[in-house]
Amino acid sequence: MRVALTLLIAIGVGLVGLTVLGCGGSESATPPPKSAPTAPDTRPVDLKDVTLAKLDELVGKQKGRVVLIDCWATTCVPCRKAFPHTIALHQKYEKDGLAVITVCSDPTDYRDKAAKFLKENNATCTNFFMADPKPSKELDEKYPTDALPAMILFDRAGNRVKAFTFAVDEQEVDELVAKLVAAN
Repeated sequence: MRVALTLLIAIGVGLVGLTVLGCGGSESATPPPKSAPTAPDTRPVDLKDVTLAKLDELVGKQKGRVVLIDCWATTCVPCRKAFPHTIALHQKYEKDGLAVITVCSDPTDYRDKAAKFLKENNATCTNFFMADPKPSKELDEKYPTDALPAMILFDRAGNRVKAFTFAVDEQEVDELVAKLVAAN
């Protein structure tokens, strides 16, 4: 019993010594460098009206950039759950040439809810509110804004690479975005 008590005291003293002196056993051990905290994105969060024709025109003007369009609604639970992932992609790849555009397809009287949701998620990317309830069939197929959640990905040449609808595979989106952004 006495040996066990002596052993416990020795271990305790050793742990106190390591805590005070650090694992290097010397008071002059250099602490690890601290990384600078990331500054929060303080750009304004805007919500503008768009038609699918105008959205198509905007995507055409983004040549040289990878474009990810996230079609969502405040009334769509899976859309709201996936939205922070879209914002994380924007923050991660914006400097590498990713343009993230969000398109809310809520009813007109939900516009204030949509704006509030965007601000709560610090969505400093380009945000639109769908003002085109009856788009042309061609544009409706190119931009499936009613198949929520939906993400449409375009390469740097402006070609539609893939549209994810209803069940968006975030890992596949991540992989495609990383691949397209890396291709200069």
